[in-house]
Amino acid sequence: MSEKLNDMNDLFVESGGFHEVVKIRYEAAEQLHPDASNDEPPDAEPEPIDADTSRLDRIVRELFFQSCEDRRWPDFDPPQRKWIIPEVLPVGRVGGLIGAGGIGKSSLICLLAACIASGEPFFGRPIENSGPVLILAAEDEYEEIHRRLKKIIKSFPLGRQEQAWKNIYIHVFTGQNCLLTSTDPATREVFQTEFLDQLIDEASKIPDLRLIVIDPISRFRGGEENSNEHATRFIEALERLSVETGSAVLSCHHANKSSVAAGTGSQNAARGGSALVDGMRFCYNLEFADEKQAKDLGQPKDKGIIAFSNSKNNYSKKFETMYLRHGVNGLEQVTTANAGTQEIDPDTLAKIESIILSHASQEVRFTASKFTATFFGVQKSLGLTKADLDLFVKNAVSTGYLRTFKRHGAGGGELLYTIGESDPETAEKVF
Repeated sequence: MSEKLNDMNDLFVESGGFHEVVKIRYEAAEQLHPDASNDEPPDAEPEPIDADTSRLDRIVRELFFQSCEDRRWPDFDPPQRKWIIPEVLPVGRVGGLIGAGGIGKSSLICLLAACIASGEPFFGRPIENSGPVLILAAEDEYEEIHRRLKKIIKSFPLGRQEQAWKNIYIHVFTGQNCLLTSTDPATREVFQTEFLDQLIDEASKIPDLRLIVIDPISRFRGGEENSNEHATRFIEALERLSVETGSAVLSCHHANKSSVAAGTGSQNAARGGSALVDGMRFCYNLEFADEKQAKDLGQPKDKGIIAFSNSKNNYSKKFETMYLRHGVNGLEQVTTANAGTQEIDPDTLAKIESIILSHASQEVRFTASKFTATFFGVQKSLGLTKADLDLFVKNAVSTGYLRTFKRHGAGGGELLYTIGESDPETAEKVF
């Protein structure tokens, strides 16, 4: 059998139909494995391959046309659906992230990758199946991805920082041909490329791969963007990538002009043919918060609040819209509790973290009020008045840039910790 006839689509084109396809594959298998066992007794007369009652006919029925009863479905319960992030990201499925250019799609996938790779909760949601993540980037260079991940991962506890760096795999294709589907110049038909085969082979070498990120779709798909047929062929390529690697696939895509202008995060927001999102099993959207959403958060509309919504989810109810903003450690969640807080200055935060860590090495810890009382003063290293330093520390705690833990022993009070420190296990001296 020729190598070409290993492809089922080619088989259908060159053969006499469905029955002939199975016959060709069956005869090839018989040649490769002549001693393979079958259902016939050893001394049974072989049946002709084209007989109506042949074993081939039974194979066709068994492979393709089993009833639910034949599959014994009434006898047992179906397996529980598996999630990477419950009700947000399913295991082994294909989905998308839609948003305008520059809104933060790449920043969000870096955060998502770091959380899945390390087990760190994703905006408070637990990671149910953590593990390796493969990012395939065709717009950003390695250095930019490194910068984004560094900001994010340094805010994780130390153990999870190690897991994140260990489990995130990255390959940058900027300036390269990395099409998973391409177009035949003669027939204009879309086909899967050899690069897809190579990608599957290499990705399959990563054990327990949880997620593959495609960023962006436009760099990885051929054909006409507005063609639903070509969009479907691309979704089939992503599905094959998912099935053969056992990984979920999340592909980033740009929003169309009308949705950007209207500020709507729907399934129709994606640029190009609607079949693209129709074929996905889940879809996320990023758009700037409208005036009402910003007002509900106590923020002006022009403050850069981003709405992260779920326009499609085939496996559960859609999660409630989350509101995000770009912060010191990448994208952070905005709530009514912290929306009105002042912006955190990274240089001041770094100085405060240095002071906390320096004293912690000597087993000295501060409450927030004691820290303010000790280090305020415009002539001191932080250069802040007592009121400004008090407000800064409170904001850093409320927005998650600093952590507090209950003091051990009598006296109560909460002690300041940096994000990267391990949770306290023993009592420590309080300054």
